[in-house]
Amino acid sequence: MKKAFIIFTGFNQRAVIAFIRVLERHHVDYFLIASGKSDSIFHTCYTDKVIFTRDIMELKKEYIVTVIKKVISFASDYQLIIAPSTEAINRFFLSNRDLFENMGISIPLVDKTLYKGISDKKTFGELCISNDISVPREINDPENCGLPFVAKPICYNSHKKLSPILVFTEKDRENLLRKNDLTHYFFQEFVNGRSLYLLLYLSKNGNVRSFSQENLIQQPQGKSIVAAVASDFHQSFEAEKYIGMLKSVGFYGLVMIEVRKTRDSSYFIIEANPRFWGPSQLFVDAMEEDLFDAFLNDNGISLSEPKKVKGRQYFWFQGLLDILNAGEKPVYHNYSSSKMAINLHHWIESDIYRRNDTVNIFINSLCGDLN
Repeated sequence: MKKAFIIFTGFNQRAVIAFIRVLERHHVDYFLIASGKSDSIFHTCYTDKVIFTRDIMELKKEYIVTVIKKVISFASDYQLIIAPSTEAINRFFLSNRDLFENMGISIPLVDKTLYKGISDKKTFGELCISNDISVPREINDPENCGLPFVAKPICYNSHKKLSPILVFTEKDRENLLRKNDLTHYFFQEFVNGRSLYLLLYLSKNGNVRSFSQENLIQQPQGKSIVAAVASDFHQSFEAEKYIGMLKSVGFYGLVMIEVRKTRDSSYFIIEANPRFWGPSQLFVDAMEEDLFDAFLNDNGISLSEPKKVKGRQYFWFQGLLDILNAGEKPVYHNYSSSKMAINLHHWIESDIYRRNDTVNIFINSLCGDLN
């Protein structure tokens, strides 16, 4: 049977778009499940690939089963694979793996226990420590410790989305201590330095395809990356240590490891995300055979010829505008606002949405709702 992907859109949308572009290049079939009528996928040229539009945002088992059955009915000639696009999607399908696999749906992820061990910040940090890999120093008393520090969720919570909280000022500390769910967090020293992502696809046969990027502009509170450039960090001995650690526990699949490099050239792992990640377009543009190619190949999908490299920088203009419109300031890593202003026209040329398939999303970010 031919293989095709089921892709839930509307969340982690930049990564989803980057993945769809790869599928289009290789002529791989896919079916989109939109998050709702306001999903920005309807402002792209992929509208005709939407076969179902959700009216419930929660991932309720009975509802998603009904949705998947509709997809199966529509695509009965295909072996269907879930695209591992978001943390919520991955956790949901892993929690119900037997149910969906019995329906003929493939879930291209490691087992639930290993996935959680990598994705949950506390357990991943413990894995790093056990492999003599540095992580930020843990803090036991957030009320009296020095600043800055970070409060991190111990584990993923599907019912209440918890995000890391950066504590830079006494006011930040006061706000943190007023929270009634602090038992769900642990605390670490904030590590300042260059921001790096090590991006990997570990195949089931042991092969590894790697890439890395240096993040230059980020939304505040450790949120989404706005601007980044290709890096050679993945070719370093340090990166090999991280790959060896993942191999030692039997991990395979896509994963991003966030790293900070300090002024004295020390490295600290911040977290890992075993799923699609927002700036995926960078490795898609910068690699002849990219990480999504490796993912497709590992799932038995034949690929077309390697592409030509299109560029080695990533930009998300809408993400920058969102910050400024909220009255906030971007966070710069080894970069500055003056450099951004001088080079803004070059950055915009690399914008993820300023392309023929998604230009309406780009226009919408500048001019308001297209509807």
